[in-house]
Amino acid sequence: MHALHARLPKNFVLEERLERYADAIEASPADYAGTWAEACHPIDPAHPHARYQRIVLDMGCGKGASTAEAASRDRDTLYVGIDCEPICIAYAAQHAVESGLDNVVFAPGVASKLGRYFAPGELDQIILNFPTPFPRKKEAWERLTHADVLVSYRRLLKPGGVVTFKTDSLPLWNFSRGQFEIAGYRALWESTDARAERPQDPV
Repeated sequence: MHALHARLPKNFVLEERLERYADAIEASPADYAGTWAEACHPIDPAHPHARYQRIVLDMGCGKGASTAEAASRDRDTLYVGIDCEPICIAYAAQHAVESGLDNVVFAPGVASKLGRYFAPGELDQIILNFPTPFPRKKEAWERLTHADVLVSYRRLLKPGGVVTFKTDSLPLWNFSRGQFEIAGYRALWESTDARAERPQDPV
């Protein structure tokens, strides 16, 4: 995992927050590879084999507000938010617990290890919601829309699975369009004003 970059607010005890909201945190995501849909479903004695119908990964989920909002609208889908910053995981888990959501979990992790966290074809959708743009050229390989990373996503997606990408960085937008093409993706829809065209979508 990357070093902790986010600044901790005054009187914010990270370990205490992570423990308090542990019900919405999976500290070892690799342990769930291939079993997320069953393992994370609430226990139901009447339906012992119950599982989520879909799994959506929010990669680079940040503080999880949009992840939690999406999960609240789609309770039959499991949302898994992954971020490299422990403070973001703490805030995201707090969102989930305080919202009473049982179909969203958060885990610490990085894109380069997604193949350890999920089995091939396990994901229905990967969301890249305003990822860090890493503007310097020497950091291009760290972008979540670098062609090499996009290729790695393909292995994890089911047939017909999609990647949803949003950004407010024009340089990253321009860079990413070329990278998606290099990685063999086909654009289903694109817009320079998604908020206006799809106001119902989570921010």
